[in-house]
Amino acid sequence: MKTDHLIEVLSSNIEPVKGERLRKGLALTLVVGGAGAFCVMLGTVGLRPNGPPRLEYLGLRLLFTFSLIAIAAMLLARLARRAKVRESY
Repeated sequence: MKTDHLIEVLSSNIEPVKGERLRKGLALTLVVGGAGAFCVMLGTVGLRPNGPPRLEYLGLRLLFTFSLIAIAAMLLARLARRAKVRESY
């Protein structure tokens, strides 16, 4: 089989890639990861045992959680693109 013939055979009957499955998996991963990060942060830092909760500490905790979610989203998107490229070979 010649290279040109192989390329022609491989390029025929190409179906579009369904990105819905990838998006749902990524969204689920982000939600579970965010909840897990918040629980780990709450377990390590804890709540204030006495006195009213202070909003600046809650803001820092939420900022920490959202920063982990943002980093995870970027890394997951990069890994998903790499996996998609490898599958196409």
